[in-house]
Amino acid sequence: MQLCKDGEFRWDLFYRLNVAPLELPSLQERGKEEIKELMRFFIKQKKETLKKSAELELSKEAKKLLLNYGYPGNIRELENLIERLYVFTEGEVSAKDIPQFVKQNDNEKSLSLDDTEKQHIEYVMDLYNGNQSRSAEALGIVVNTLKSKLDKYGLVREDFL
Repeated sequence: MQLCKDGEFRWDLFYRLNVAPLELPSLQERGKEEIKELMRFFIKQKKETLKKSAELELSKEAKKLLLNYGYPGNIRELENLIERLYVFTEGEVSAKDIPQFVKQNDNEKSLSLDDTEKQHIEYVMDLYNGNQSRSAEALGIVVNTLKSKLDKYGLVREDFL
């Protein structure tokens, strides 16, 4: 649709192809129960596929890390993580066996307006290399409002340089 708006793709062709668009929720939007079910499914499936004698066991900490990860790669990423754990670990999987990128991103997307606002301000400030005037203009607020929000969220200008 964006390509059509930009004049790089024909609208008539877009509508010819757009007969039944699918809007699938991300893995994170589906909730932890579905992630647990998919983890169990992939653990059983990969045991057979990789011809392992024992089923993969996850420690409490490892399971928590996997449940709280955002999965930008969606279900395929979860499947690949389970396969990776089968390949690179023996016995019970502990938190130390979980890949670093999962540990660094073991946060759920917050639905809190404050958290979302803070992340967006950080993004815009990074985009404008800490320039408060340009960042405030991009955010559609005045510099004093931006400064008060930076104080509110404990953000300092040096964080963006």
